[in-house]
Amino acid sequence: MFLDHKEVFFPDEIVEMINTNSYTVELKLSELEIIGENFATLINNHCGGNKGNDKFSLFIRNANGHIEFKNSSNERPKKENGFDLVNNHTITITFDLDAGFCKMYSDGVLISEEVPTAEMDVDMKMFVGNGTEKKEVSAYIQSIRFYDRALTDTEVLHNANVELGVTLE
Repeated sequence: MFLDHKEVFFPDEIVEMINTNSYTVELKLSELEIIGENFATLINNHCGGNKGNDKFSLFIRNANGHIEFKNSSNERPKKENGFDLVNNHTITITFDLDAGFCKMYSDGVLISEEVPTAEMDVDMKMFVGNGTEKKEVSAYIQSIRFYDRALTDTEVLHNANVELGVTLE
């Protein structure tokens, strides 16, 4: 699917899953182009402008090039060279409030980790992409997956190395 100056919304069940406080999100984009003035928003939870509580956001900050994961009021996992870590790579976020971790990976390699203390409490629909001029991106979505639990490091590495479109036996 090609994202070009638009938001593609996920079913409401994704918000419910995120609010269980244990989940994994995997995203692989190609031909990423950062168009937004301030951010390249990849996945978000509010409906444009400043509506909603914006407690879930995976984005690249244009000012410094860092990829960041906003997860409620918790410290954000972040890493420099965000564009290079995202474009043609699998970015994975694992979050488990009870186990005390929020991890960010690129192609199965841990790049940042923080210890969350607050629940997610997302209250608006979630989407991939962004259609506002300050946060726009253009890219092809190669894959996006949500899991209702935090995958292990081994599972994250395995998934990052699975060739798209190949059936495993």
